[in-house]
Amino acid sequence: MRRVEGMRKASVLGVAAVLLVWAGVSRVEAQAEYRFVRIVGGTPEGSWGITGSKLAELINRSVKGVTASNSPGATVANVVTVNEARAQLGISSADAVHEVYYGLDKWKGKEAKNVRFLAALHTVPAHAFVRADSPIQEFREIATKPLRIQGYTKGSITHRLVEHSLSIFGSSMEDLQKRAGVIQYVSDGPAVEMMRNSQLDLIFRNTGAPSSWVLEAETSMSLRFLKMDNAYLKAITARIPGLVVESIPAGTYKAMKDDYKTFSVVTVLIVPAGMPDAVAEGITASLWDNLEEFKKIGGFAKTIKFDEALRGNTIPVHPGAARYYRSKGVKVEN
Repeated sequence: MRRVEGMRKASVLGVAAVLLVWAGVSRVEAQAEYRFVRIVGGTPEGSWGITGSKLAELINRSVKGVTASNSPGATVANVVTVNEARAQLGISSADAVHEVYYGLDKWKGKEAKNVRFLAALHTVPAHAFVRADSPIQEFREIATKPLRIQGYTKGSITHRLVEHSLSIFGSSMEDLQKRAGVIQYVSDGPAVEMMRNSQLDLIFRNTGAPSSWVLEAETSMSLRFLKMDNAYLKAITARIPGLVVESIPAGTYKAMKDDYKTFSVVTVLIVPAGMPDAVAEGITASLWDNLEEFKKIGGFAKTIKFDEALRGNTIPVHPGAARYYRSKGVKVEN
């Protein structure tokens, strides 16, 4: 009897040992998959491109065994890319992440449930401006005039916010086209050049404040910022989870004589759900443990605050990131 019991114990211990070995191998394999972290952000000259480059630098310096590189991307595309684990760290906006993760509108049935939240970074305020000599006086005129508007790229936050804004004012992209308006899918430099040459009426763009390309635009033409009324701001922030009402301080631009009340999207970092906890925790630490250095990347980064690390988030926080936050006394609810 004792011999049988001994054999059973040995068998159980053997199985346990095998399982532990398998678990260890699985952890090593999972870790190996994340030796290379591809970051997807934005255009090289934009705030997201600059952010991605600095994150890669910090990760390479701080996270042992991980090599990071930065690549261009776009707001919604970055969520999809991270969801499919074709990138290991994505820069997006809280509103876009919410929309794709929960399968809203055109994403119904294509939910990005493989995405996890890592951190909230800087806010990116909306700028709506025209040439100073433009006949356009109010932002709501986008719903009634045949305007030529920058759309940046299809699927970008710029394009999506133009769509939402038209809808709030009772119009649509189709209506804009019917009244001979047009969306110009051009980046910031060409958009400024087109406005300078009277080929573009309105630039409505979320960008860091101050933004270098807006400052440069003011060197060659006079601008005027269009007021966004409280009713519109209430509607846009209620419609899109993750947006916040903020003001750009007077004097940020020559044309900004008073504080400019607007809304901002919250820049966020996302990772695949399958990222090992240790890697996610290491990336989170590489950011927040070097925050003062990180904030030197540009004026737009001054809004980054550790006590707002979860700002605008509506999806699960990665367990590795959550572990870091809890170690710093931040309450995380998943």
